[in-house]
Amino acid sequence: MSILVTYAVAIIIEGVLSMVFGVSYVQLQSPYVNSTFHVLGFYLPYIYVYGFGLAVVLLALVYLLLYRSHFGRGVRASLQNRSAAELVGVNINRVRAVSVGIGVAVTAAGGVVFGATNAFNPSSGYDLISRLLSIVVLGGLGSIGGALSQRFSWSCSRTSSRSPGHPCGRRSSTSRR
Repeated sequence: MSILVTYAVAIIIEGVLSMVFGVSYVQLQSPYVNSTFHVLGFYLPYIYVYGFGLAVVLLALVYLLLYRSHFGRGVRASLQNRSAAELVGVNINRVRAVSVGIGVAVTAAGGVVFGATNAFNPSSGYDLISRLLSIVVLGGLGSIGGALSQRFSWSCSRTSSRSPGHPCGRRSSTSRR
C-alpha cells in the first residue's frame, strides 16, 4: 500500500512541477557520445562500451561487497533477521545508511550513461520502472544471475522484434543474406 501512495505522490509532484516549469526533452551533448570505433565490421559507440564496462565493474563491486566483506555479511544478516543482527553487534542504522548511499551512487552512475545515450523528460522514468519491475519479478527477486538472464532475454526479445536480422532473433525471409 505504501508503494502505491508513494507512486501517487510522485505523480502529483511531477504534474505540479510540469505545470510550473514546463516539459521539454533534453539530450546531453558531449564529444564522446557520438564517437565510434570499428570492430569486425561494426561501428561501436564509445559511450555504450563505457556504459557496459561501468555496469560490469559496478556489478562486480556490489557482488564483492555483499558476499565477500564483513559489511556485506551485516547487510545480509539485517535483511534476514533484524533482531538477531542487532544482538550479534550489527549497527542496523549504519548498515541502512551506507546501503542507501551505495544504491544512490550506483543509480547515479547508471543515470549518467542513460542521460548520455537517450533524450529524456520528467516522465521518462515510468517506462524504465516498468522494465525494471518485469526484470526483477521474472528474473527472481534477490537473484543477481536470474535478473541478468531475464534482462538478456528481455533485451533479445525486444531487439529481435524491431530488427529481424539481430543475432538474438531469426532472420526473416525478406532480409538480405
